[in-house]
Amino acid sequence: MDQKVVENAYNILKEEAGRGSLPTYGYIYDRLGVDSRSPTDRKRGSAILTEVNRASLAEKNVMITAIAVRQESQMPGKMFYVLAEEFGKLKSDAGEEEKAAFWRDELERVYEAYKKDK
Repeated sequence: MDQKVVENAYNILKEEAGRGSLPTYGYIYDRLGVDSRSPTDRKRGSAILTEVNRASLAEKNVMITAIAVRQESQMPGKMFYVLAEEFGKLKSDAGEEEKAAFWRDELERVYEAYKKDK
């Protein structure tokens, strides 16, 4: 994974989080030059966002991709919850309500961690 691509993605998400935005994956992918219509590019985009989460967890102990949502549902994709489980932030047997509550809480933590005045 190209570290400059990950840094660019992280900077984009920090900027969006600092504004309290809820950008779609399509918007983020467009800014990264990832074609969201291409399955290969979507996998690359997912890998980039996974690395961005690792950086965010190391720096602020939050999953910054909580701000990224699917356009149709205005909720994160399945991979967000898979990573939350991998990172030990969500129980593997969490139900849909628990996942939704986790996402809302993590979203608030992200906004707090990346507020413009910090």
